[in-house]
Amino acid sequence: MKGQVATMGNVRQVALGWARVGVVMVSGLCALVVAPVSAVAAGPERHCVVSVGDREARCFGGFREALAEATAGRITDAPGNAAAAAADRVLERRINALAAERGGSALREGYVLSIEYQHENFGGSSIIFTGYRGCDGIDDGIVEFEYADLAPIGWNDTISSFRTYSDCRVRHFEHPHFVTPRTVFQTTLSYIGSLMNDRASSLQWT
Repeated sequence: MKGQVATMGNVRQVALGWARVGVVMVSGLCALVVAPVSAVAAGPERHCVVSVGDREARCFGGFREALAEATAGRITDAPGNAAAAAADRVLERRINALAAERGGSALREGYVLSIEYQHENFGGSSIIFTGYRGCDGIDDGIVEFEYADLAPIGWNDTISSFRTYSDCRVRHFEHPHFVTPRTVFQTTLSYIGSLMNDRASSLQWT
């Protein structure tokens, strides 16, 4: 799969995210632009989707549209508000069920790894990271997916809260390419904590 490489050590399937990419802004007509590092803070609230495989960010004005894109059209009735969606346990089960029901060996995008939020309590803009499958659900620290640099998609030093899905846990690094300091692997936090708030630059999932 594009963007997947095999590495030594404990990294089994790695989707590298260091290439500078365009961001597709969806609002009636689509336009390809390059996202600046401060794109989230500088503009109005937006909700983006990034596949760790191809690293292209597609952004929408509402969360419902973003989640429909992230799930390949399988969930189209999510709340329009990102914070309301984060609190919706029925929606959480539906997202998780997509990965649990994946059959066959074909690689297909549309499985949510985590949703990262601009503000604490799941507020502000959001970005949904997706993969070709969910995680294995084993808390063994083995990296299954990673994204090496949030700056090209406009999310460097922006994350304040997050929620994981599809049996995944995520850890956040202060610097690109997984340079420490870092957090431990975690599932959901309404506030990432003062040591990493608005500082994350790269992510890994297990």
